[in-house]
Amino acid sequence: MRDTMSHKQDEIYTYDFCDGDHAAELLDALRHFYTSGLFTDVTLQCGESGQVFHCHKALLSARSSYFKVMFTADMRERSNSVIKLSGVDCGVLGALVNYVYTAQVCITESNVQSLLEAADLLQFISVKQACEEFLIRLLDVDNCLGMHAFAQLHLCPGLEREARRVMLSRFAELVQQEEFLELDHEKMGSVLAAQSLTVQRDEVLIDGVVKWVTHDLDSRVCHAADCCYPSIWIWMRFTSRLL
Repeated sequence: MRDTMSHKQDEIYTYDFCDGDHAAELLDALRHFYTSGLFTDVTLQCGESGQVFHCHKALLSARSSYFKVMFTADMRERSNSVIKLSGVDCGVLGALVNYVYTAQVCITESNVQSLLEAADLLQFISVKQACEEFLIRLLDVDNCLGMHAFAQLHLCPGLEREARRVMLSRFAELVQQEEFLELDHEKMGSVLAAQSLTVQRDEVLIDGVVKWVTHDLDSRVCHAADCCYPSIWIWMRFTSRLL
């Protein structure tokens, strides 16, 4: 009996406590610090209007690789208390700063492209992905060409893939769009060569090629053969239309 009691007295009772409210309360406190201007150590200045946002380097760095590198690498901005950001809309910059402190951002049809551009520039990855998903939901035949170019410019593979799918599956409607006439010969050739290109009648394809070439005949006729490759049949039908 004595040995058993001695063993129990030697045991150390532990309790691993995990505060389920910690993350939310911490974010709420940081948001209060931001709105109250407490403990801020850097000021972001919008280059166009001069509007400023007093922030915390640690929080900006936690959500943005752009700011993390800026504040840790041997860069001039590392020791600057004011960071001037040119080319970023003030409303968009404010939305991104608000996202840092709230985990929320309002994406609309009017701000989504400028928001994605800024998120891409400042490396707010989650916001960029959310904007890309929003744009995918807005895709239609009347904007797929512009969306495709925008996606390529800002490295949005999901949007690029879905925009191309719309282009190829709705070619008959695509050729009626003004943007179709402005395609460069490389993209035009890429569309015509795609195995997933869908047309109900071959004449639709030929009409599209003729319409595109004749829109700028002098500069495009030399690319017509490349665009029609590898289909000799398309090339023959195309040349017969022009003659």
